[in-house]
Amino acid sequence: MQVFDFHYFYRVSAVSIISLLLLSACASPSRDNRYLHSEQRPPLLIPSGMDTPFYNARMHVPDAAPIKVDQVQDLEAPPKLDINN
Repeated sequence: MQVFDFHYFYRVSAVSIISLLLLSACASPSRDNRYLHSEQRPPLLIPSGMDTPFYNARMHVPDAAPIKVDQVQDLEAPPKLDINN
């Protein structure tokens, strides 16, 4: 019959409690609780004309160049390397 070892139980319990206390003490000072003291502010007032972005045609964007049939590549094929150099 195996006897329960109380000394082992007490040592494991003491080490567990001490480690939990140390871990909780290390984690608590780094918390940022500034949001607890925050308050509701009135909504921002946006001046007229500033509520949407300004779009104009200052920059010309050219159309895409036509694609020639010989320029089309198979994306699943491995790349062709020029090893003649």
